[in-house]
Amino acid sequence: MRALVLVLVFTLVPSVAFACEASTGGTRSFDTRVSPRAGILCLYTLTEYAGATCEAGREIARADDGCSRLRRLALTDEGVFLSIAAPRTSRRAWTIVRVFTIGDGARSVDVSLDDLPSTSPLHGVVRVSFDQGAVMFRDTAAEARVTFAELAARL
Repeated sequence: MRALVLVLVFTLVPSVAFACEASTGGTRSFDTRVSPRAGILCLYTLTEYAGATCEAGREIARADDGCSRLRRLALTDEGVFLSIAAPRTSRRAWTIVRVFTIGDGARSVDVSLDDLPSTSPLHGVVRVSFDQGAVMFRDTAAEARVTFAELAARL
């Protein structure tokens, strides 16, 4: 019976890489870990660090959030996180990128394709990914690139 319970727990919790990821310029970094308070829900603990190495003792801020909101993340050198809500969408009004900060004075804004004029030529299914300091939006015929700075300015 114990083996069955352990198998169920491991299949319900997504695999988590504890890799440190640096901001575009390397002045900050972050890691995500499954929260010990997760229980049957999937919660990640997001920790932001000064410097590019996620070094213990250099924590800037920490926050817990749902796994779906913290899976695809990037961090700017100014401490603004960008999270891709879904790898693709065909609904222009749905949130596709979440821009947020953690710690004291935390702020967030949800961004849809309708909020980004540069994505207006895109139609049908739009795929979303990170690309060297920007978010790329692509359909079958065109693409639009929105820089992290442009998205961070929405806060």
